[in-house]
Amino acid sequence: CSNCRTQLNLPPGAKSIRCPLCQALTPVAAAAESTQPSPFSAGSPFSFSAWYPMLLHKAERKYEVGKVSDAEQAKQRCIRSILNKLTPHNFVKLLYQVKQVKMDNADTLSGLVGQIHDRAVTEPAFVEVYANFCSRLALELPGFGNENDKITFKRILLNKCQEEFERGEREANRSDEEEKNVNRKNHA
Repeated sequence: CSNCRTQLNLPPGAKSIRCPLCQALTPVAAAAESTQPSPFSAGSPFSFSAWYPMLLHKAERKYEVGKVSDAEQAKQRCIRSILNKLTPHNFVKLLYQVKQVKMDNADTLSGLVGQIHDRAVTEPAFVEVYANFCSRLALELPGFGNENDKITFKRILLNKCQEEFERGEREANRSDEEEKNVNRKNHA
């Protein structure tokens, strides 16, 4: 290049060439006059050679778009999408859709209870809708296990509510103790 003294590799039949370093357009005659070696010439760490990706290996289990690897996750996503639409107007239709989800184990039932509980706690405007939804589901969803240790929707919901209540008590006690400790430090 006539501007930066970079050696340019000329394509055959070119009348001018653009310098990769300074972007100046150099006529072929001026580019041919340059005798200084280019930092971009072959063998240099800055050479402009084509990059080719390495060959990829075949995976044993290839990823497929839209495929869910875990059936339980798919059920929970389906339940979540149904609960996202829950209003008093479409209550019956969505209740039917939740019943259509295959509740074949306690994990699915527990996930349903967890999602309903979390929504009832975070969306106070729909508490009554969620309460009615739970009372209907408790009557219509199957239980799992033997007669003595039967896992039902109602049992899981009661356990979840009790855990939340006890956790709130523990946090209240912990905050009371921290407040007492702060008061002791301030008065000492």
